[in-house]
Amino acid sequence: MNVPLATLVIVAYKMDEALFFSSVCQGADLVIVGSTYECGCTASDHSSLPQSAALLGVRRVLDLGFAPNGVFPSEAVARRLRSAGSYGRIYTHSPLDDNGFRVDTALIACKVFSSVSVLADGSPATETHTLSRDLFLRKMDIVNQHYSHTILPERGGCSLTHHALSGVEAFSQVTCEDVVKAVAVTRGDVLDKPDVWGFETSSYECRRLAVTCQLLSDVVGDFAVKEILEIGACEGVMTARLRIAFPNACIRAVEPHPFFAEKLLARFNGDERVQVLASCPSDIALQADVIVLTETLYYMNDESARETLKRLSAKYLVISNGYRDGELCQALHAFGWRQFSSQRVIPQFEGVNGENSNLISLRSGTVVRVWTR
Repeated sequence: MNVPLATLVIVAYKMDEALFFSSVCQGADLVIVGSTYECGCTASDHSSLPQSAALLGVRRVLDLGFAPNGVFPSEAVARRLRSAGSYGRIYTHSPLDDNGFRVDTALIACKVFSSVSVLADGSPATETHTLSRDLFLRKMDIVNQHYSHTILPERGGCSLTHHALSGVEAFSQVTCEDVVKAVAVTRGDVLDKPDVWGFETSSYECRRLAVTCQLLSDVVGDFAVKEILEIGACEGVMTARLRIAFPNACIRAVEPHPFFAEKLLARFNGDERVQVLASCPSDIALQADVIVLTETLYYMNDESARETLKRLSAKYLVISNGYRDGELCQALHAFGWRQFSSQRVIPQFEGVNGENSNLISLRSGTVVRVWTR
């Protein structure tokens, strides 16, 4: 006789099991990753969790007790999760959650188990549990009896409101690839996965790249572009477009991340007009007829970004940031640049992989600007 595999529920904090997963805890194993709340609230005392778990019908509790500050302990959490055993269904947080520690919890859960059911935030539900009045009141009572005293109202970010007590708990089954791409797109994390931001598949990204190349071509006109410097070339999707738009130009494609630099080298192997530099911008001369610096500066700290802008020397500069755009424009004006042309790329909701993923992200939009001096 085949014995069905157990269910595993993986949450970031004590209390999450009652707030978000009360409908799937019956008979499940429960893993709590974090010891205290990021924003400074105290976690529940040691007696609250077992009582909450017992009321929810949890079979076994594993409290990892990691502090949710600093670098997420991915390897240590992964080891503990692997040692927990085999499970037929794994439930965890959405990678689109506003809380970074919950996102990291979802990311490591999917890497260990490949396929997980995440809270259906920004995704269509593949599994829905509507709580009866009795089950909803049970959820409320668990929070009131065992967790409310740990919430500090003076810390606004820690206060629970009635919105936290949802009467419907919905989940979406997703793959590891979905979760990884969701984290890359929404948080901008640099993760070692091909086309992790969906440059090849996202209609938003394709439009952004097309607008960038067309705007530059319109501005440059008959000017003979001999050299283009592209900073942050990633896997070379923009590089390939520039190669077509300016067939007589030599392109220096700069990419400091080893994983993407290797992909970039492989893509343009044998192309004499594309030189790949696996370097940081600080290590090379930032000089060319045209410099392309799009969606890259927010990966630098303020000092590095300012030093990079200070060292730029070109006839034309193409730049977009999608973040702190006003400050960027002020800095460029201060360094003597004059805006020549611009075009906005509007925001768009789409699957995190740019196609049919159940996880839906918001591509937040940007303004592509061409500068000269």
